[in-house]
Amino acid sequence: MLRYWRTLLLLLAVALPQASTGQPRAPRQLVRLEITARAPAFNGESFGAAGSYERIAAVAHMRIDPLAPANRGIVDLDKAPRDADGLVAYDVDVLILRPRDGARASRVLLFDVVNRGIKTAGVLNGGSIGLADPVDSGDGLLMSKGVTVLWAGWQGDVTGPNMIGARFPVATDHGKPITGRISAEAIFDNLTSNRIALAYPAASPDQSAARLTVRAVTGSPERVIPADQWRFDGDRAVVVTRPANMDAGAIYRFEYVARDPKVMGLGFAVVRDLVSFVRHADAAQGNPLADLARAPCPRASCDGAVTSAVAMGISQSGRYLRDFLWQGFNRDLAGGRVFDGIMTMVPGARRTFTNARFAEPGRFSRQHEDHDVPGFGFPYAYATLRDPVTGQTDGILRACTATGTCPKVMHFDTGAEFWQAGASLVGTGGTNRDVPFPPNVRAYMLAGGAHAPGMTTPACALPANPMNYSAVQRALFVAMVDWTLDRTAPPPPR
Repeated sequence: MLRYWRTLLLLLAVALPQASTGQPRAPRQLVRLEITARAPAFNGESFGAAGSYERIAAVAHMRIDPLAPANRGIVDLDKAPRDADGLVAYDVDVLILRPRDGARASRVLLFDVVNRGIKTAGVLNGGSIGLADPVDSGDGLLMSKGVTVLWAGWQGDVTGPNMIGARFPVATDHGKPITGRISAEAIFDNLTSNRIALAYPAASPDQSAARLTVRAVTGSPERVIPADQWRFDGDRAVVVTRPANMDAGAIYRFEYVARDPKVMGLGFAVVRDLVSFVRHADAAQGNPLADLARAPCPRASCDGAVTSAVAMGISQSGRYLRDFLWQGFNRDLAGGRVFDGIMTMVPGARRTFTNARFAEPGRFSRQHEDHDVPGFGFPYAYATLRDPVTGQTDGILRACTATGTCPKVMHFDTGAEFWQAGASLVGTGGTNRDVPFPPNVRAYMLAGGAHAPGMTTPACALPANPMNYSAVQRALFVAMVDWTLDRTAPPPPR
């Protein structure tokens, strides 16, 4: 009943005009799902007690209030175009897999955070990650447990068939283009490539406003490449005449003036607001999951269509979830918790380069290049502590702890992330000792594992361990659901 009134008040805040009082307006958000396709999934195959599944494709037409306190941390949202109500509109792709009969569902929602637009939940079925639509069914673990799976675009710079993307507005300075100096780095890794793609269009083709350098390895002196040895290829690429004395591992850095930054931080708001919508809105409001409330309650009491909402992210999308928590987006606009459980798979100690001007969510600090890319800095640990280097006090869970909206968390790394992604910082926070994990966090390391399970292509000088550890990921998901439903606590951090 409390959820009902909370949702009703939120919708009234959206629907009713608000008088100008000189004070900040109440948070407002409207989610409208436009269903574009609805059909049986997996050729109508039945999965035990859950029965058959259906695939729902939709576009979520989102609106967000840039003046709401919960949204003010979204970089450049105040510079996005607004509609007549003063709200900012944007669209995202949505895909849903759900039991056709809501009464046979488990009332468990898995939000699979797409990795560069690619669905990853197939690993929980013992299948693969890829562009399969709707997802690799494998042995059907998720379906046999009646789990509803939701995907939504959060990255505003991905496109392609079967990819889940988003269309975010471009920020302007009162209608005039915003420009800024940014950089792109590239290692060609072969002897023939010579084209550097630019994430944002160049503001001008004037070569004198740009600078191209190359260095042999990290830390070596940079060498300026003269303007007669490179050229713009349109406004989104640079073609280079590569120096003869630089091998395929050389690091090229192109600095230029870019224009038209997208409001990429909306990638956090869409997940917060969409998941809250499908959890609490009713059928009259266009929620295609509302009838899941007819299913048996999996614990002592239930409220809304979804009883347990779990988010899973792998690699880039695992880093996204650490950022989502750190930036306080697990608290919805009505003050409730968005996800009951969050599983960050192989993220190491990183976050993402998402909520920033000229953000590039797919880019991250690597061993050799991109060392100045945001997302690999304090805080690293989930617990709040003091950074011995900067003197700052912070933690991944600091924001949700302050609002009482923290989820259960499982952090899973392999040996690869300890070598390549600073994973030891998750347990030390940058100090010279282990720091305790909060009671709602479990951290596990799979010794010897590669970044991707079953990986056979060498990423370094020697082949990766071909061990397929997806069985561990599957077991952890089952344990996470039990944990969020107050059945059984998982093993302590190891």
